Amino acid sequence: FMNRELKAAIIRKFGTQYAFAATLGIREAVVSQVVNGHLRLNKDDRRLWASALGVGDRSTLFSGGNHENDS
Repeated sequence: FMNRELKAAIIRKFGTQYAFAATLGIREAVVSQVVNGHLRLNKDDRRLWASALGVGDRSTLFSGGNHENDS
């Protein structure tokens, strides 16, 4: 499944997945894998990504998984 909320937040704030990845110091392929549901982030990485995107409610970005203990 494609995580459309995450993809939209990345495009809104950074313009491209590549620019977002560069900001985080990771490969764009990792961002693509997460957006496309092939890779799940751990709690710390979800916090980092949400912070970089300026999103306080991580549940909107990382829905579809078992992330209820993110607080």
